[in-house]
Amino acid sequence: MKISPNALSACLVLFLFGCAKNSENITPIAGKILPDSAKISASLAATALVKPTITNFTVASKRLGEAAFALVKPTSNSTGAFTYKSSNVKIATISGQTLTITGVGTCVISAAQAAAGNFKADTINATFIVKTAATQKPTVTGFAVPVKTFGDAAFALTAPKSNGIGAFTYITSNAKVATITGSTVTITGAGSCTISACQAAAGDFARDTVKATFTVKASATKPTITAFTIPTKRMGDPAFALTKPTSNSTGVFTYKTSNTAFATVSGTIVTLRGAGTCTITAYQAAAGTFKADSIKATFIIAPYLAPNITWATIPDKKTNSPSFTLATPVSSSKGAFTYTSSNVKIATVAGNVVTIHGPGQCVITATQAANGNYLQWSIKAPFSIYPPPVTGSVTDVDGIVYQTIVINGKTWMAQNLRATHYQDGTAIPNVTVNTQWSTLTTGASADYSNNAATSRTYGKLYNWFAVNNTKKLAPKGWHVATDAEWAALYAYVGGTQQDGSDLQEAGTTHWQVALGTNSTLFTALAGGYRKADGTYDSFGFDATFWTSTASTTSAAWSWDLYVKGYLSREAISKNTGYSVRCVKD
Repeated sequence: MKISPNALSACLVLFLFGCAKNSENITPIAGKILPDSAKISASLAATALVKPTITNFTVASKRLGEAAFALVKPTSNSTGAFTYKSSNVKIATISGQTLTITGVGTCVISAAQAAAGNFKADTINATFIVKTAATQKPTVTGFAVPVKTFGDAAFALTAPKSNGIGAFTYITSNAKVATITGSTVTITGAGSCTISACQAAAGDFARDTVKATFTVKASATKPTITAFTIPTKRMGDPAFALTKPTSNSTGVFTYKTSNTAFATVSGTIVTLRGAGTCTITAYQAAAGTFKADSIKATFIIAPYLAPNITWATIPDKKTNSPSFTLATPVSSSKGAFTYTSSNVKIATVAGNVVTIHGPGQCVITATQAANGNYLQWSIKAPFSIYPPPVTGSVTDVDGIVYQTIVINGKTWMAQNLRATHYQDGTAIPNVTVNTQWSTLTTGASADYSNNAATSRTYGKLYNWFAVNNTKKLAPKGWHVATDAEWAALYAYVGGTQQDGSDLQEAGTTHWQVALGTNSTLFTALAGGYRKADGTYDSFGFDATFWTSTASTTSAAWSWDLYVKGYLSREAISKNTGYSVRCVKD
């Protein structure tokens, strides 16, 4: 028998670190216990790594009120990425590499370097001192903004003179007269506003501000703007470029729509959003001796709609099913329908007749041609094609007979195992006491809620130590399904979480909700499970299955089929009690 990479990894961990404690590397999730495989991987890697040499990490003292700043990365012979942490967020916080001062005092800034190559992870610390806020104001002078005329180009402010070292930022009191980005002033209208130059606290100097009045004179002449029209469009037409109006000014044109539900404008490009009427305004900026001005144009978008199409679902088929005729979708459009298959190796379409060629998942797309005011549109119908079921049976060591089913070339039990002995005839202990169950490190079984009657229908619940017992849990010539075999089954039924309904028994006899199709005849039943603490849960809601594949020293891979048909893979504590399905060797 081949041993999976995950099982080898688990054995290596045991060899290197000894027996794992029951509480090690497990995290409770929804009443189940999950491993922290990252810790195991890190422990393995650590045995071969060397410590890096990290130097040159200092953080200069600051005063409260100074601006956030970037930490300087330490020097290291490792290429591992650095992350940073403050020992006291009341003094400093760190986001990425940026440190923000939050209070006065002393804290430690840690630079943690991740493991990389042959180097371990390591950390270097630096003391960071924040003094009280500076009270000395800098001497800020010489700040003036020259008078401009509306239409003049953007210009850069000249920084004031100051004996302080803090950086200057600039604020306008009226964005309708001027806006500021960095130190660049853009004129937006005639009038006056105040420009404030704010110097940040730095060193022994506090924050301070100096102000200057900025006056923008009005342009002299109104331009003559004409010839701005927009032709009527129909919904579904592509985006188009506006034609610039005619003007005796050289000012740049910008455009704006009155209603973005009908049309949007980016630069000169108009994109249609809905049928209706809106106004597009062309704004010309002031230039030379000309003022800013605008002109409007009415824009009409005629309706062109997506049709409303409904289509009956296509039932799943078998590979030996005959060809069948597709039902015509119902649509508000009169356009003709054509049909295509997503995979011609599985099914082909000639006209509206589908012919099946092989097993798998297939999607038939019905595309309706554009007609009248309606766009070309399509609707999809997925369906599955399964091989004809091949059934049989197998008898375990206790003489119990189980139904079997061939799925994707593998012969599976179609019922959960309920053997009370291993292959060699050794009895499997049936443990009923919760505290005893939770501490087991050897194989054991249980009946849901300690009721033996449930096992006759739903099978036994086994801990993973029974699954992995060298005396073998499965009947002769069979084995407990591996994680890889479950993954292949998952891919075969569709490969998405919602495809679990193909494995789920139909109806509500053994499920709280009737969502299963059981198209594979796998016939999963909601037998619940036994938690690692010995308590029982999810009867009628979950069908849970062990694999023979370990995840860590304390956990193994399993598959959970939820009542809504959701199938998911999980790493679970080996003390958990799950159902078992076997596969023929």
